[in-house]
Amino acid sequence: MSSRSVTWDFVSLKTGSSHRCESTLEFEFLYHLEFDPLVSTFEAQPISIPYVNENGRKVKYTPDVKVIYTKKGARQMGCKFSLVEVKYQRELEARKEEFAPRFKVASTYCEAEGGKFEIKHEQDIQTQRLKSCKLLYRYQDTSKVPKMSFDFLKLAKDLKIFTANDWVDKIEGSDLVKGQALYNLWHLVATGHLEVDLDAPITMVSEIRAIEN
Repeated sequence: MSSRSVTWDFVSLKTGSSHRCESTLEFEFLYHLEFDPLVSTFEAQPISIPYVNENGRKVKYTPDVKVIYTKKGARQMGCKFSLVEVKYQRELEARKEEFAPRFKVASTYCEAEGGKFEIKHEQDIQTQRLKSCKLLYRYQDTSKVPKMSFDFLKLAKDLKIFTANDWVDKIEGSDLVKGQALYNLWHLVATGHLEVDLDAPITMVSEIRAIEN
């Protein structure tokens, strides 16, 4: 616990580092970034932007997250990066006047640097996609993946479009072996080698696709 609030560390495979978050909502937002193929990397509390507040004092505003996009992401988003403020809707409404100058200076900074300023609240974050990302996050760690002498990527490419049930049916052996193969499947999805619709519940009958290079 910090002097201001409870904080969390989000450990990211994508960035190879840990990110300190100052709210549960911010922590949940990072799950989205971790599994967004359009996001190259991200950083929590990235920069402090100086400005003069309504009382004439020199102060600084620190956005919650900086998101840097892939080349494809930059084309789709129309910018190289985003600075993001993560707040609950009720707080945004209650402190609207207080936040206004901070958000204005962030927007000006982003426009000058080829970026975009965004505000995310719980309706944007606490979605089915978040549930899917949290599920896959558990399968990211390569050290926990059962070692098996099987070419799972070849199997996925041969199947092209399949379900987890189809995957298990292709594996010969005991229930333990099939369970280990299933873990390998979700690891491949979690690490971006296979894709699934994150906006729908992930189940044994979810459609999984091999990603074509």
